[in-house]
Amino acid sequence: MISQFEDLSNELIYEIFEYLDYYHSYQGFFYLNSRFRSHFTQSTLPLKINIDLTIQSNFNCFKQDIIIPNKQRIHSLRLSNCCMFHTNVFILFDKISLRTLVLENIQPQYFVNILHQLKSLRYLSSLTITIINYIKNRNSAYQLIFHLYSLRYCKLSLGSSRTLNLASNTTSEYSPIEYLIIDDGIDANDLSNLLSYVPHLRYFSANLSCEHGVIPTKLSYLNLKNLTHASFRLCGVIIFDDLEQIFVNLFHSIEVLHFTSETNYINANKWKQLISSYLPRLRVFDVLFKDDASNVQKEAFEEQVKLFQSSFWTERQWFFEYGIYHSGSRNQRILYSTNPYRRKYCIVHERPHDITVRNEDRVLYKSVNHVFVGNENDMNQYMYFFPSAIELTLDNGFSIAAHASISIGLSRILPLQQLKTLIINLECFSVLNFIELLSSMPNLRTLTLKTMAFFKQNKITLQRNEKLQLVSKTNNITNFTFLDACALNRVEIFVMLFPHLQHFKISNSMGDTKSMLQFLFHKTNENTRNLKLLCIHGTYYLHRLNLLISSGTLSSDFKRAEIGSKSFIDNI
Repeated sequence: MISQFEDLSNELIYEIFEYLDYYHSYQGFFYLNSRFRSHFTQSTLPLKINIDLTIQSNFNCFKQDIIIPNKQRIHSLRLSNCCMFHTNVFILFDKISLRTLVLENIQPQYFVNILHQLKSLRYLSSLTITIINYIKNRNSAYQLIFHLYSLRYCKLSLGSSRTLNLASNTTSEYSPIEYLIIDDGIDANDLSNLLSYVPHLRYFSANLSCEHGVIPTKLSYLNLKNLTHASFRLCGVIIFDDLEQIFVNLFHSIEVLHFTSETNYINANKWKQLISSYLPRLRVFDVLFKDDASNVQKEAFEEQVKLFQSSFWTERQWFFEYGIYHSGSRNQRILYSTNPYRRKYCIVHERPHDITVRNEDRVLYKSVNHVFVGNENDMNQYMYFFPSAIELTLDNGFSIAAHASISIGLSRILPLQQLKTLIINLECFSVLNFIELLSSMPNLRTLTLKTMAFFKQNKITLQRNEKLQLVSKTNNITNFTFLDACALNRVEIFVMLFPHLQHFKISNSMGDTKSMLQFLFHKTNENTRNLKLLCIHGTYYLHRLNLLISSGTLSSDFKRAEIGSKSFIDNI
């Protein structure tokens, strides 16, 4: 096979390398022979580097072979490891040609230093940063970011939605940012001052909150004439009059609005008044209103649904659908825009039969990549299909009787084989049904489990199960999160099920912590040879690990970090 591959032309090999992840190409071919090594060392093409969780020794080789001698060629860089910037393992200021930078799982104490390094990157136009825990002083962070004078796209998740207290920009210096996404949230009272730094903004997205439920002072008017796209998710309550003030003073030029709320903003007349009076350019009104079913009278809700079918909405080709989402003890009434459905996620819900909101001529939701399913009745009756779905969340509304046939019902609404991420919030799910479900999703990479209650069988019994053995050999799960307490016997089962596990996150440990850490990190354990990062809720575990290392029970080849209330252990 190698000789056949070597017969390919250099041009074709370059195309293959371009298709593959660059780091994976390096791991597979750099040390194969001198010809392949020359493809890496003699090329002048721009580099796009993606470094996820990786063993430190492997990264050090990649750093010496590729990054240091080719730092001027790096145009795109993504790093996802909370310990990557520990003791300056990785520096940025010398990557002078960098255009796109994505930093994930960054520790707060290194964040400001990273931003200072970015000052020297004069071509940097796209920046995405996700922080573990939260940044205490977001003001200085925003000020540094707004002084990156080539930046056009910026996406931030700094871990806090508390009041920013950023002073309004009174200088003649402005940020060139055109696309700003704030995932961690911002208080509505800070909007005017924040946006005063970005007059060239075209797209703005934020999780919007209001500390006291009202905006005490009138927001300053800003003429953001280029701001045509806005996306908001309301976290908490903002009275509609204040919401109107936000649009009138800051977002009066928008043409496209995406709006999601967890509280009751289902008021057709108020939205009609706002749009007709203050948003003359609006052409896309994409909304998702959710409210607890117990808080909304059915008759009043359905009356609002009817008002959303008036000529004001239909003449603009704005159509809506509504239903009830069942997820265990909590039920939500929802109303959302359709025709077309534009969102990346969809809630599979009960559709009432007595009110028809739109023509049922569209059955494919091609935009959706994340599907939420609350119970089997909604799943089995749902008439739409999600051909692009790669992520699935199962909420705790399924009956125990339905567990054995979940995969059959799911296959009616989405292609199980292409799923990459699965989140299971079920509380009474047998291990055999769990294994059956996993067997229908061979391409899963990321799995989250809420609880461990379904593990009644012991390890020996499970080892004899042919289905489990097949799933353990064929699944490719590398990232696993368990949201409940985890004892050693459960850790052993998970490791047996997921032999390719690289990132393991658990809520906390119960029982013998020493034995669990020894099992996970002992060098002779073949089942954990791929494990690179362990995250445990609670800083006590770092102390236990240090004791094991000092006693000689475990090797000292670990990076340890205490971030907020979590312990991170990086296997180097």
